[in-house]
Amino acid sequence: MEGTRGVLAEWVSQGFYVNVVVERDAAARYGLTVDDAQLAITSGIGGKVSPPRSSE
Repeated sequence: MEGTRGVLAEWVSQGFYVNVVVERDAAARYGLTVDDAQLAITSGIGGKVSPPRSSE
């Protein structure tokens, strides 16, 4: 992902976790909220199905 500064997979008792920090200003430049970015990330990793976008 462009602009990624680092990625860490950490083992914590029950599984692997990835911490992602959304840069709000950068996301806003693309018209994205933090929720939009988090949904894209979880969907891309395979942890959640993305709902259809409404055409506002």
